[in-house]
Amino acid sequence: MLSIGAEKTFKMALGLVNVAAEQRWLGKNVLKNHYRHDLVLMDRTLREQLRQRLDNATYPAIVGPLLDAVDSNPLWEPMISMLDRYGREGRFYNLDALAEYDQPDDDPEEYWNRVEQIAIEEVPAVAREWNAVTGDYSKMDRFTATLNEAMAETIEAGWRMICMAGVQGVMGDRGKGWGFDLDPSMVGRQE
Repeated sequence: MLSIGAEKTFKMALGLVNVAAEQRWLGKNVLKNHYRHDLVLMDRTLREQLRQRLDNATYPAIVGPLLDAVDSNPLWEPMISMLDRYGREGRFYNLDALAEYDQPDDDPEEYWNRVEQIAIEEVPAVAREWNAVTGDYSKMDRFTATLNEAMAETIEAGWRMICMAGVQGVMGDRGKGWGFDLDPSMVGRQE
């Protein structure tokens, strides 16, 4: 579900940026043949476009640091890659393996493992809990909770960045209302 939500959010934001810049929605050909389900491409393109349009923000000093925080978060891009892999083929990976179909790409679990390893290496709270588990496996629940929290905070930081870019006018007038409606405070914490 998260991969589908990310795809819809990216496509909506990209469409709103296009309306603001070109006065028209993205064409079906662009959505279907260029972006398809490629979360990595959509994320990269959206962040580039938001940064290019930052001067359109009512308060660029609000949106800029949110973009910087996502850009510098060591978990963001690996998590988008993980969601991309899952959304494109990962859902069917194990069924295809049972049917003995060729598996041209990595197991989706490998993407999860990469995110986990990066979190252990780059997020101090996760590293502390991992080191505690190394000596005492009974602390695994605490490590898992800390890891999950770091991942949830990463997704929420990206979510808030997109919403605030909308609210602040980076995506044009239509994006303002959408940004308010999509804000996590309007949806509630996803637990």
